[in-house]
Amino acid sequence: RNFDFFVDNNIFCLFENEIKIVKPYLEYDYVDIYGNDSSIQILKGKEIEKGLSDMGLEYKSCYEKIKNEKEIAGFYISGHPLDQFKSIIDNYVTMDLENLKDEDLLKRKFIDGRPFSFVGIVTDEPKSGITKNDREYGSVTLEDYKGTWNWTLYGEDWTKFKHLFEKGKRLYLKAKLNVRSWINKETKQEVVKCDIKPIEIFYLEDSYAKLCQEVTLAVNIRDINMELANTLKQLLKEAEGKVPFSLRIYEDGNVFYSDFFNFSTKVDPEEFIKILNLPINYELKLS
Repeated sequence: RNFDFFVDNNIFCLFENEIKIVKPYLEYDYVDIYGNDSSIQILKGKEIEKGLSDMGLEYKSCYEKIKNEKEIAGFYISGHPLDQFKSIIDNYVTMDLENLKDEDLLKRKFIDGRPFSFVGIVTDEPKSGITKNDREYGSVTLEDYKGTWNWTLYGEDWTKFKHLFEKGKRLYLKAKLNVRSWINKETKQEVVKCDIKPIEIFYLEDSYAKLCQEVTLAVNIRDINMELANTLKQLLKEAEGKVPFSLRIYEDGNVFYSDFFNFSTKVDPEEFIKILNLPINYELKLS
């Protein structure tokens, strides 16, 4: 039989009523979420993958599972793997991967050296090697909502970030244009070449902590009532954290609005977004 295994940050969920893991592989740390000898255990350690292999079972990561969905059905049945970070994408991403293929667009928007940001899933294991000039290089393929893009990095740009480019990892990337120019000896014309140079790369799972400095919830003044106030109060309590929160109240058409701060009210942005469910129209801004 084939089984699906869900993995995130090397945490493996094994359903014991279907698979019996032999004793040697149960010696690693685990948490029994039911408080007994378990119908479900959460185990840590890459040794689990070896244990499955020894028993002739195939290990599948979350990304591999949903990738198979897209290959078979033509779309992600379980939702796109970037959906979890939609608020990060809406608030902090300035380019999609399809636009990174358009060098003319990049020159028009970013030739002045301004940084830009994008996100992507590493779809395959990177390919690496050594150039004729004895420089390390690596080539990685990323995927977002719009498509895929292949990025080749050289020298320090590769060695500094290559540990992040693992298959299935979801990344936030900040970069800038590196402009090179020379005179073509045959045509005597100037040739301008733009390379995308990484500034910062980290896992999307860390993006709320690294990027978010304030959370602003905007609601229409006509929707404010005691029920909404009590609901919001409970949400703020449940999502208490370290990031300042402000409430923006606006009139129709945004002709007038006012921001209300309480310096003692702070939230965990990721948790707040996860539980935010109001019966009105609202806008959420991360900054």
